[in-house]
Order: sequence, then structure tokens, then C-alpha cells
Amino acid sequence: MSKPLLEYIRENIVDGRLPKDFSLPIADDGSGIPFADGAQDGISIYHMQPVEMDEAGVALMADALGAAAAGDFEAADEKFAKLGETYRAVSVIDAFQNYIIEHEDALPPREIYKAAFYLLIHSENRESVKYGLSMLEFFEAPGDNAKKAIRDIGLSDEFTIFAVWNMLRWLNGNDEIFDLIRKVRGWGRIHALERLEPASREIREWMLMEGVDNDVMPAYSAMTVWNKANVAGRLKGELTEEEFQAVSRIIYGLFDEGPVRGISAIEDVDKRMADYLKQFTKHEPLPDAYDTVQALHGWAESVESPEIIAMCEEIMQSA
Repeated sequence: MSKPLLEYIRENIVDGRLPKDFSLPIADDGSGIPFADGAQDGISIYHMQPVEMDEAGVALMADALGAAAAGDFEAADEKFAKLGETYRAVSVIDAFQNYIIEHEDALPPREIYKAAFYLLIHSENRESVKYGLSMLEFFEAPGDNAKKAIRDIGLSDEFTIFAVWNMLRWLNGNDEIFDLIRKVRGWGRIHALERLEPASREIREWMLMEGVDNDVMPAYSAMTVWNKANVAGRLKGELTEEEFQAVSRIIYGLFDEGPVRGISAIEDVDKRMADYLKQFTKHEPLPDAYDTVQALHGWAESVESPEIIAMCEEIMQSA
């Protein structure tokens, strides 16, 4: 028996988060390819250009919003689901929200809020829920029930980014995102990290120790953590054993630049990598750290950095 996606998520929450093996009911997009929760949107955000709606798409969007404004929320749900078959919300979110702004006279805020909340609570369709969350972004202070629903649905990697976009507008939104990011481990953690500000020592320490630990690929977050956790600055000082191992994982993630830029985006990269290699004499590296040195050696050869090559070889020979 089908049920609203929020209800399905809430039934599976254990100790404030979803089980590691949780997934939403499989959605058939016609491709026959099963995607992990959040994967299609993640691929769109990192690897695809925004999509332009054709006239038929704009007309369907207007029709769906018109049903929402008229208070026919069931019809709006059906129309947003239909729109999502061709235009997934994350791919057209700017155009969607701009349309609402440009037609605000015909889209009463009260009805838009009620429709958005209805979609969030009652829809069984992923894209309808996302369009609802995109409409809720216009409201900086949604009700407590809406906030609770956004927090809960954000526990699913499929919806985390939409929950985060809402939280960014809330009072203490950064703290809300920090609470959420520690409860997700897939695409949701990657998206949340991009928008989480290192506003406190606790957040910066979490970023250092766990920021690249996700179930997708550390490379997506390595450069973000390098910058936000100030890894370059930390390498000039004293690191604990745990911090050194964490830095090794972060640097290892920088060498895989398939998903996003990493090592090539670091300023004074030779000096920063030399700072890292000098830390080896102060610590008892785990095997993962030696993997990082081997990767660093390969990179140094590719960019012809004799100093780094020599330092890596000295470490590997003494292992």
C-alpha cells in the first residue's frame, strides 16, 4: 500500500536518524537504472548544466501553481508529479522560484504556503515533495509543524539538499544544518557540507575529523573540508594523532579530481604538501597515511616536483 513519503520516512527513523540501509520506495523514471537516494540530483548538481523549460513545461508549471493558488492541493500534487517526469525540481529550481516571484500577484502567499505544506506532508511523489520544499523556501519562519517535517524529510538523502535550502533561511539555520549533517551519510552530507559555515570550533573540528566521510566518494568534499577546516594552517602547527590521520584522508581525497577540483586548486601546493610530509616524523602513521604518500608521489611525478618526490620516497623507503 502506498503512503506519503514523509510518513514512510518517519516510520523508519531510529534514534533520530534513518538506518544505514534505508532507501525510499524505488521510483521508476523509465530508464531502468536504480539510483541511490539523492544520486540523480547529486549528479545533476555536480555534473550537468541547468535545464531550460520549453513552452509546454512552463505551461504545466503554471498550471500546477495555479491549482496550488486555487487551493486544489490534490490536483497540484498530480500536476507537479507530471511536471517532475520531465523536469526534476533540482534542475529547474531557479526558473521555478523566479516564476513565483514574477507572478506573485496571482499566487497568494497563504495559499502557496498551504499547498507547499500539503505536498510535503501528503505527497507520495518525490518531485512533488521537492517542488513543495522549493515553495517553502520563500517563508523564513514556517510553523513548528513545517519545521519538524522539513527536519524529518531531510534525513533522507533524496531530500537533504532541499531541507538545507530551507534551513539557510531560518534563525540559527547553520546550527540546524550542523545537526542534520551528522545524521546523513550519502549525497545529503555532501550537499550539506557545501552550505555549512565553519562558524564555531565544534563545527570546524567535525569538518576536519568527519567531513570527507560519506558513502559516495570523499573526493566530492575533500577541497571543501581543506578550505573550511583550514587544513593548510593546521599543517604548520601541532596535530594530534587523530588529526593527522584525518588530514591524511582529506589529502588522499584531493587526488581524485574526477568529480570536482582538488589538488589542482590548492595555492602554493608544493609547500602545503611538504608541510604534510614533514608531519610524518612526528606521528605513527596508519596504513591509510602511507596510501596518501603513494598517491602524493604519483601526483608529484606527474607535475615534476622533485622535492616532493624525494620526500615521498624517503618516507616509503623507511616504512
